[in-house]
Amino acid sequence: MIISDKQNLKRTVRQAVRYCQVYDCQAEWPPEQKAGPGTAYIEFLEQDPSIFTGPVPLQSGERMATLAAMKSLDLGGIPARQLRETLEPYSEEAWQRELLDAARIKRVLVKVPIEKAAQFEAHDGRISVMPEIDPSFFAFGRFGPDFNRCAVKLRYVVRQHNPRHLFANGLDLPALQFCVLPICEEENCVLHLRLGIGGADATDCLRLLQDRPGLRSVVSAEDSLECSVIDRVAKEERILVRLENPDHLGYALDRLGTRFIPFASRAKAPEMLPGSWILEKERIWRALTDVYALMLRLGCTLSSESIERDVERLMYGNLSEWDLKEEEQNESGI
Repeated sequence: MIISDKQNLKRTVRQAVRYCQVYDCQAEWPPEQKAGPGTAYIEFLEQDPSIFTGPVPLQSGERMATLAAMKSLDLGGIPARQLRETLEPYSEEAWQRELLDAARIKRVLVKVPIEKAAQFEAHDGRISVMPEIDPSFFAFGRFGPDFNRCAVKLRYVVRQHNPRHLFANGLDLPALQFCVLPICEEENCVLHLRLGIGGADATDCLRLLQDRPGLRSVVSAEDSLECSVIDRVAKEERILVRLENPDHLGYALDRLGTRFIPFASRAKAPEMLPGSWILEKERIWRALTDVYALMLRLGCTLSSESIERDVERLMYGNLSEWDLKEEEQNESGI
């Protein structure tokens, strides 16, 4: 369907974003976490029993996310005791499935310390572990870290647990250059690299990533660096930027089109997934509408089908495409 006016455009973009599946590339709930179904929602209601029944003051983002999640699961307005009784029959597997469905999750990567990767249990095929490598992984010997031994250890972990994504945080340049990057390239893992908080210089890190033709990476950066990182990788097909500051969404769309990751929930518990994505999608569809509205004024032809394709690429397509290529390479024995 051809889009001819701004109202139709707004409605089309809003629906496309709200109902699109998502690829959450960084959740952070602890592997040992064993809270019962709906514990976070029950505690929320116990703290404020009238939250759904009367006037409320302005809520924080986290509380708004909890409210949105409960609404999406049709749990709004149920007293805490009744809610506990309602959710008690759920198994952990069934409850996770409900949460992933409510958040429209296509895939979620759960970041856990690499030493706890073996403890992580995924009760749904959409959940994957993403081991985190930090400076503590590189034990110092008499003459500093033995990067060859660390590389052997990292290779063993990757082959034992088969994670397709690894997260690196706070590492210096030698640790990346002589251990993490070669193993990621060798084992065909996507490297998620945090820039700007400790560790190596961001410019040097990006240069290392660019120099490895077989490596695919997702980079995120502290607020002061994010726009410059966007500029640096604008023409790099093997590097995706994951935004941390939602205020940079318009800039990323302008510089990168749909070739970036607009959001990761960093949810501390599975219950926070639906609400985090519901709130973020409201920002995303508004930013996209502004860009498309300018295109309309410039005389570009827009269709609902082309907008849906753009939205799908932005919300999950970039990383799903990499995962699909990796599966095809494994099947062909490459």
